[in-house]
Amino acid sequence: MEILPSGQIKPMLATYGSPLYVYNEAILKNNITRLRQAFPQARLYHFTPSNRCPGILRIMRRHMDGMTATTPLGAQRALRYFAPRQVIVSGSNYSRTDFLTLLAIPGLRINCNSLEELRQVAQMQAGRGVGVRIDTGVKARVYAKEGEMDITLAQVSALENIDVKIEMIHCYAGTAQSNHNLVDSANTLCETVLRYPQVFTHLKAINIAGGIEFDDLTGTSPDVADYGRQVSALIENLQTRLGRPLHLILEPGRIIMASTASLYCHINQVYEKSGQPMIGIDATRFQFGDLSKFGKLDEDASFAIGLYDEQGAMITHFSEQCAGTVPLGIHGNTHYSKDRVKGVFVYPEDIPRLKGGLFEIKYAGAYASSMTSAWADREMPAEVLYAAQGKITVLELRQHVRDVILSRIEKAQRGLRHGTLAATVAGLLLVSFFMLGTGAGNHREASKTRAQFNAYAPVLSAEEPLSTMPAKRVLHKTNYE
Repeated sequence: MEILPSGQIKPMLATYGSPLYVYNEAILKNNITRLRQAFPQARLYHFTPSNRCPGILRIMRRHMDGMTATTPLGAQRALRYFAPRQVIVSGSNYSRTDFLTLLAIPGLRINCNSLEELRQVAQMQAGRGVGVRIDTGVKARVYAKEGEMDITLAQVSALENIDVKIEMIHCYAGTAQSNHNLVDSANTLCETVLRYPQVFTHLKAINIAGGIEFDDLTGTSPDVADYGRQVSALIENLQTRLGRPLHLILEPGRIIMASTASLYCHINQVYEKSGQPMIGIDATRFQFGDLSKFGKLDEDASFAIGLYDEQGAMITHFSEQCAGTVPLGIHGNTHYSKDRVKGVFVYPEDIPRLKGGLFEIKYAGAYASSMTSAWADREMPAEVLYAAQGKITVLELRQHVRDVILSRIEKAQRGLRHGTLAATVAGLLLVSFFMLGTGAGNHREASKTRAQFNAYAPVLSAEEPLSTMPAKRVLHKTNYE
């Protein structure tokens, strides 16, 4: 299912700016329903780092059972949408201040990733219920190696000597590139509980993050119903042997979010360099988020992108060189040498059609907008939701240069109050630049307090099919999360 009808991409960019994240509400709800049916007894928690767009989090509040965060700030964000008992914090290498912040929130559930962290919690709140992050040894992606983080299986017996109650056992099963990571991880956790019954006398929940493979290039995933049957059987067997009920908590990230969105932008240039056709897009690799790091955009991107002509008609492209095709160079709009997409081949006769055309990065719903960088002072893209009958809801407005300047001025003003020379100079320069670079209207708006920008982006008043919406100027971001 396509994220957006191709004929509507150009009008959307004209209205909300380029680049632009577009989410498809039907795909999002279908992905959640699919997991619900596969794991009817499980509690589904949205993994906030995978997507923290405020509008998406509001949707998750209606359709998920809770949220997971990895930092104290992430926990505060999650608490805007769920009660403390519905929020899990699974982080690493927390400081004493971090723990004091988290432990001060009654009901909040914390997964500790080392014996040292558990000892810190025991010192601050002896006998407190906590979760433990276990390294199951199940291999995920190459960057999630065994033993680099979390409590190892060999260390589990030592948990008995720490004055905390282990109420949850957690593992990161990874974004699997091999089959059955979720099943293998669940099996290892169940075996661990049975091997050390004296450690897990207070156990209430099995908590697994990730573990269901998602192909970043083709957008395909496995039969989750089969996974559901196998994991459910493991949990039921564990409950029978323990003689008490347990909750299964899953933290899906990519499997729910990735296929729900695309990043669209304009093709600004079509040219030739050293005999190779090239295009320049008005987005940077840093706006692709995780896709640019682990999505193989440097190697084989053809199935992860879309090319369209000025009218929105799709342009055929391939992931390997076929008879009659030529390699296409795709470069972002920064000077960074690796700001590019490779592995795309097109027919020479289609190259003129690329002029004024459109570019799409697919499967951008997870780890894309949440990892987008404003490096080189690029504006953060807007994010919108495409719903039934073509209704458009603004989830996050496009960032405006004014927001960046205001943020820096606020920091400079705090520095001025502390009396540092560097902050004073920076503050004067920034204020001068701001005064010179904005008109009277923008200056009046900039003089407002930050509190006046706190509201979320409103839904467009004219929620109607895009084809009937009048052309509007690009909407700039004027809100803060």
